[in-house]
Amino acid sequence: MSAPIPRILLAIFGGYACAALGVAAVGAVVPGSADALLAAVLLAFPLWVALVVWVFAARDVRRVAVVMAGACAVCAAIIFALPVAGPVS
Repeated sequence: MSAPIPRILLAIFGGYACAALGVAAVGAVVPGSADALLAAVLLAFPLWVALVVWVFAARDVRRVAVVMAGACAVCAAIIFALPVAGPVS
């Protein structure tokens, strides 16, 4: 098993980044719907927990880091590719 410090850092910061960018991507894809955005925010915590469990269960931390970086890149591309929506009413 590899050293625990990289796994801990990846679980905390990488998991948070993926969960936050995922919520922002859902908000960009479904603009104007407060219910959809609220559902995405409520799903962010279980997503983060699942990513933390995956980081510690995986054999190779580098593979996890690459997959998480790819997911963050896809979410960031979705966020920046779509126009910014107006205020939710």
